[in-house]
Amino acid sequence: MIALKWCLLAVGAFFIHTQFSSFSALFNPTVILVYYFGVESLSRISSKKFFPVGIELESAGFGALIGFFEDALTGSLIGPSLISKGLIGFATPFIYTEIVFRWTPAWAAALLALFTFFDSWAVAGARSMFGETIINNAQILKVVVFQCLVSLPFALIIKPLSSRSE
Repeated sequence: MIALKWCLLAVGAFFIHTQFSSFSALFNPTVILVYYFGVESLSRISSKKFFPVGIELESAGFGALIGFFEDALTGSLIGPSLISKGLIGFATPFIYTEIVFRWTPAWAAALLALFTFFDSWAVAGARSMFGETIINNAQILKVVVFQCLVSLPFALIIKPLSSRSE
């Protein structure tokens, strides 16, 4: 049942990302989905474990899979989204394990904005460096900043299960 939930969310994110091309400049739903998966995986961490590597690897695998499908749908290089989404998937549960940070709305907003910025620049940079895409840096900066601003409300909505009751 949980796998069905994530498959439907992934299909929905790709549907929004591909079918509504005017929205692709507004926000990046796949980054939000990978972030959401990482935050939701925090509920499966045992309090006895100091460094639960399995959760990070599971989240990184989900992010890499989402990135692979995103790269395949764009029809260009396979790899930029795969790597960036995999790193985002790995970093999200690692950062919120209370070893680095405890989840707060301010940290969530900053982290999702940083992840959105990182993903957009990594993908655009890799495609311009290794592909035949020519990128206008000023234009991509405007798009990335706007994507970061639009992702902020999602960071405040997506909370770990332990923080939802507070």
